[in-house]
Amino acid sequence: KITPGMLMAMTRVNIPSIAVAVGVMADGEFKGEKITTSLMRECIGRCQAGKITEEELAEIEMGACPSLGSCSMLGTANTMNSVAEAMGLTLPLSATTLAGSPDKLKEAREAGERIVGLVKEDLKPLDLLSEESYRNAIRLCLGIGGSTNAVLHIPAMAAAAGFSMGIGTFEELGDKIPIVLKVNPSSPKTMTDFHKAGGVPAVLASLKDLLAMDMPTVSGRTLSEIADAAAWNDKDLIRPISSAYSPKGGITILHGNLAPLGAVVKASAMPKEMWNFKGPAAVFDGMDEAVKAVEAGLVKPGTVIVIRYEGPVGGPGMREMQMITAILSGSGLSSSTALVTDGRFSGSTRGPCIGHVAPEAAKGGPIALVRDGDIVSIDIDNNSLGLEVAEEELAARRKAWSPKVQNRKGILGLYASLAPDTSSGALWE
Repeated sequence: KITPGMLMAMTRVNIPSIAVAVGVMADGEFKGEKITTSLMRECIGRCQAGKITEEELAEIEMGACPSLGSCSMLGTANTMNSVAEAMGLTLPLSATTLAGSPDKLKEAREAGERIVGLVKEDLKPLDLLSEESYRNAIRLCLGIGGSTNAVLHIPAMAAAAGFSMGIGTFEELGDKIPIVLKVNPSSPKTMTDFHKAGGVPAVLASLKDLLAMDMPTVSGRTLSEIADAAAWNDKDLIRPISSAYSPKGGITILHGNLAPLGAVVKASAMPKEMWNFKGPAAVFDGMDEAVKAVEAGLVKPGTVIVIRYEGPVGGPGMREMQMITAILSGSGLSSSTALVTDGRFSGSTRGPCIGHVAPEAAKGGPIALVRDGDIVSIDIDNNSLGLEVAEEELAARRKAWSPKVQNRKGILGLYASLAPDTSSGALWE
């Protein structure tokens, strides 16, 4: 969340600025296989399921983060660093260069030299950015199968620069942008592999016919010039549009009577066989209840886990459902159960995990009315999330419903009182 915060600050202060990403963490290793923090979390579930020993888990934990830098997977940090590069706010390859490496130190020196030029030219972030810059950010995110947190961050970034967009923009562009990259958690490949394949410049080269390529950047070159100079070294990992992994973008927006204002899923990290799923609901008011139930073996295959009161108002603050998703993946349940929540997910999440359900439970959304055993249907092909309960029954439940009361104090209580909406970035304005 640091990167979007800094990019918002750049536009608000609007003085000559260059973003320099911290760089990517080196790959971890366990028994000859690459390990990222995403896989490490899943190993907690594997240990609880008896698939690995506690000693093996400890070895995995010690080897998963071998250097400084952002985790070597396409989580939220690396998604937003890639977005910043595609928006022209960093020098080329900033998002994927290894942290602490000679190349990262070289980038820092070049940024120091270039910022002098930007000051002399009086070239500020808002001179470079337009509404199309933020649409490019969404296109890039869709094309690389980026984190679902981008659905919150990019609209918030755009608002800080004076542009209005939201979940609808992701929906509009989602069917137009193919997936041309698959990196962990969508595949075993890491951010280091992405960098060696050509990084963001190579993705720009792949998607150039679908992006606004005449956009200026802090480097002094346009996106088109950066794409033309890209070292596109691996066209199997970063694919051309003609051989894309999928014709549909990595993030899909769902609608239905369970999510009238939309829900979000990282379809690129979801097995195709789970795209159409239907099962009885197991309902929990908060993630902690769900974690205890899974650990106790109370959640059975074929279930749709529903976690509510975790949205911006209900949390308050919309925390990540990271623990439950890791346990589901590690225990093997992610291939036979689905998860639906008004909370959000870590960028490392994979499998049938649907978040950002709106309206959220604390605001009286239909997710507040779901009961154990209700049938929930998921249809990614048709962008649908439904609750198979008669409208008359839902109306009766609504009359008897009262919101769960939270102990709201301090800044989070004030935030919740403003009733922020996930469909436009959960902004506090």
